[in-house]
Amino acid sequence: DRDVTGVQTCALPICGGAETTSMTTAVGPRAYCRGCFHGWRLATDRYRYDQTAMCPMGTDQARLDSQIQFFAPFLAPSGSILEIGCATGELARSVREQLQISRYEAIELSPAAKLARSHVDRLYEAPLANLLAAGEIDGPFDIVLMSHVLEHLEAPSDEIKAILSVMA
Repeated sequence: DRDVTGVQTCALPICGGAETTSMTTAVGPRAYCRGCFHGWRLATDRYRYDQTAMCPMGTDQARLDSQIQFFAPFLAPSGSILEIGCATGELARSVREQLQISRYEAIELSPAAKLARSHVDRLYEAPLANLLAAGEIDGPFDIVLMSHVLEHLEAPSDEIKAILSVMA
């Protein structure tokens, strides 16, 4: 639906807002929430994560250190972590080197999971909602990490509900 100004209106999955706008980007047309700026691709072929190895972008040590500094103040001593979309597991490796944690579990759907497996206590190769439905994942987790994942999901609100259900 569009209002009189041409702004598309709908119920948005992240913030519950109702106004979106769209623009052309280098990767094709994208829609964005005017409230929280959550974005998603429009009219694209379904991406096959299970057939595409994720590259280790963002594994520069300075970037990993910055991520750890961001969430470390919120992690209880000997806390537990679930990382969704861990790619090759470099963040898990760095966390284990820098922090005392009791458990680090991760989800990765791409072939990069083979590399990540050695950096985590347990690696899952299915979406969190599927793991919960099958009773295959044991929470709670003190922190759930996810970077560059929500924009790839068809139903981000379902993933957020699943995350909330496994958080301590």
